[in-house]
This record gives sequence, C-alpha cells and structure tokens, in this order.
Amino acid sequence: MRGYSIRLVAPMWLAACLALGGSSAGGLLVNLFLQLGSLVLIGISLASRAGTVPDLAGKKAPAIFLSICGVLLLASLVPLPPQIWSRLPGREHIVSGYLMTPSRLPWLPLSLSPGATIASALWALPGIAMLLTIIRLRAFDERWLAWTIVSAAGIGVILGALQLGDGASSSFYFYDITNIGAAVGTFANANHFATLLVSTIAFLTALYASGRDRDCSKQAASAQPVILAGALLVVAVGLVLVNSLAGLGLAMPVAAASYLMVSKRPFLRRYAPAFIALLSALSIAFVMSSPFGNNLTAADAISSQYSRYTFYVHTIKLIARAFPIGTGLGTFPEIYSTIENPLDVSTTFINHAHNDYLELVLEWGMPGLLIILSFLIWWALRARTLWTSTTATHFELAATIASGAILIHSAVDYPLRTAGIQALFAACCGLMAGHRPLGRAGRRRDRSMAPKARHLYAD
Repeated sequence: MRGYSIRLVAPMWLAACLALGGSSAGGLLVNLFLQLGSLVLIGISLASRAGTVPDLAGKKAPAIFLSICGVLLLASLVPLPPQIWSRLPGREHIVSGYLMTPSRLPWLPLSLSPGATIASALWALPGIAMLLTIIRLRAFDERWLAWTIVSAAGIGVILGALQLGDGASSSFYFYDITNIGAAVGTFANANHFATLLVSTIAFLTALYASGRDRDCSKQAASAQPVILAGALLVVAVGLVLVNSLAGLGLAMPVAAASYLMVSKRPFLRRYAPAFIALLSALSIAFVMSSPFGNNLTAADAISSQYSRYTFYVHTIKLIARAFPIGTGLGTFPEIYSTIENPLDVSTTFINHAHNDYLELVLEWGMPGLLIILSFLIWWALRARTLWTSTTATHFELAATIASGAILIHSAVDYPLRTAGIQALFAACCGLMAGHRPLGRAGRRRDRSMAPKARHLYAD
C-alpha cells in the first residue's frame, strides 16, 4: 500500500461516513459498521511509524487534543470512594437517593452514566479514525477528498429532490426519525445536510482554483468557470430545498471566503479574516431576526419548552449545578430530564442541547471549557498562518472555511454528533495541520499562491 492507492484510504472512509453516518441516534447497524471500521483504521494508524512533526502549533496539536480527551474520558470512568464523589457539585440528588435506602454509598465514577459515556465515545470513533488516517498514516489526497465531498453533496441534492417529490411517505428517507417533508439527503436532519452543502462551496472553489492553475488548453480554461457556476447552482438549489436557516445564514460568508481564497489581489487576502468575521456576524444576526421565525429569538421562544432558548437556559442552569467537574460525556439526555417540569413532559425527547459548546461544558465542566478554548485558539492561529502563507494549497484554505462553518453551526445545533459531518470536520483539521500525503516528495504549492518569477525583456 505504499503506492498511490494508499492515498485513497481517507477519501474512501469519508465517502463511507457521509453515506452511512447521517444520524446522531438512528442507524445503529450502519454506525456499528463505521465504528468497527474506525477501530481498524485507528489500530493501523497507531501501529504505523510517525513521521517527524517539528511544528508543534500546526501538526502535533490535533494529536495532543485527542490524547487529552482520551485521558479525561478514562479518568471520568474510574470509580471513586464516596468520601470524594459525594462532595462534588451536581451529585446531591444521588446522595439523597442512597440515603433513602439502608445501603451505604458505593464507589462511583465522575460520570453520572458510565454506559452513556462509553457509548458517546464510540460515536466519536469515525472522526478520530479520519484524523489519524491523515496525520499518522498520511493516507490521503487533497483533490480526492474534495471530490468526495462534492460528490456526496450532489447525490444528496438528487435524493433531496426525490424525497420532496415522493411525499411524506417517501422511501428515499434513510431514517425513521427524520425531518419528514424536508430535503435531508443521506442525513436524518435537514440542518446537517445544509452543513455539508455549505462546506461543499469551499471545496468546489478549491477544485476550480486548482484546475485553473494547471497547464491546460484555452478551451478547457474557458469552460472551468462555467462548470463552477453550474455546480454552485446545484448547491444553491439544494440549500433552497433544505430551507435551513443555519445553511442560508452560513452560505453568504462561506461564498465570500471562497471568492477571497481564489482572488489574486493581495489587498483582499490581507483583510480576508476580518471581512469574513464581520460578514458572518451580519449573516447570523440577519437569520436570527424575528421575521425568519427561528426558535431562539422569536417572540414565542421563551414560552416554548422545545425552543433553543429554553434548551440554552436550562443547560446553563445545569452547568452551574455541576461546574467545574461536569456530569460526564454523553449524560446530557439523562441530566436534562432532571430540570424539566414533569407537568410539561410529552413524547418529545430532548437528546441534545442544540449547542455543542454548552453541552460539552455541562458534561466535562472546566476541562471541557479549556479544551474548547484551546482548540479555537489553535484553529484561529492555524487559519491565520495558512491565509498569510504563500505555499498553502487551496484545499487547506477550503478546509479552514468549511471547518469554520461547522464550528459556527455547532453553536446552534449538533452537526458533529453525526459520523458524516464529524469525519468531514476531522478531514478539515487534518488538512489544516499541514501534513503531506504519503509518497509526496515535497510540499505542494498552488501556483496562484507561490511567488512567480519575473522576466525582464530588452527591447
């Protein structure tokens, strides 16, 4: 596997995750298949020889984050004597429950639900496998990763059209629990499909830029913008079919960032981060305005028990109870039920906070907050390095755009809970880390970003 074929491992794994890992709760058998495949890739990656990675900020950071998360996970499962865990915040109801029985307080771990913690860790395996495949095995090819994302989005748009055309009882829906009546593609949640479509904009543009910078005939060069426009039109149609507020809100800054990525004007590139941040803030504020009827800032959001406003308020209260230790990874559904009004309980099940940052802080407390802040700092520094570099590839820049969109979307939803978006995000982080594919002699350069030689002619 030392030839070109090994570089297809990551694209093939990404394709499998996007095709089969479209739900955070459903599709148990296919997700089990992905988890088993993840274990194989992780084992091979850890057994392989690690290359030299002198750049701590860029290349070692993802592995360090994984190691820290692994240590925290194991630590949360270690049983502690009652003299310790009973004094921790957020455990009062457990202590009172045992005091009502004649039995003594047992040894218990930091996680309030060890089974849920283990199950949640297993759901994270596909993303871990993708990241290690890139940063350890280096079994990837930037162009094929991009084509995989574009192909998955195109197939998803076709499926979405069939789902809408076939009606509520359509057999084209992959999952029993899904957004019936909406275009979801291979996902269960329309918002998560929108995340894929928005990310596709960046990688489509990277493919166009990479092809533009290659030596090709004038006919091929003139056809490339037309092909790009047609492909972007398909993505736009998909976003309209999905009708996701998050997708529509993120599409504008992602499109602007993609344009700046291929722009040959240094002035635009220099101020790109500030411009994109401002445009993102304006887009989010626009879709959060009341005319769009979102369930965070709408007039009826406060009174609804199933609005994001209520989710966030309750989650923050739970964080205050359990901070700084947290309740344990994967415990959100059980912990959230303790704050709900029994008179308001219905058949609707609240499985996530619809804000991955709040949910992680609830479950991992202060360590979770520090992990989030540390990762965001690494991401921002790495993105700045790539955008100011003359040797960064368009695919690396596309990875910053797509991962940035996923990070923003995670503030109002949980796209990273699906194996598909999780693997996509991990691939983006791997590309941002700056590792070279196996078998490449040197660092690739996009010609549009490398210094160009100037030739002087004497008349």
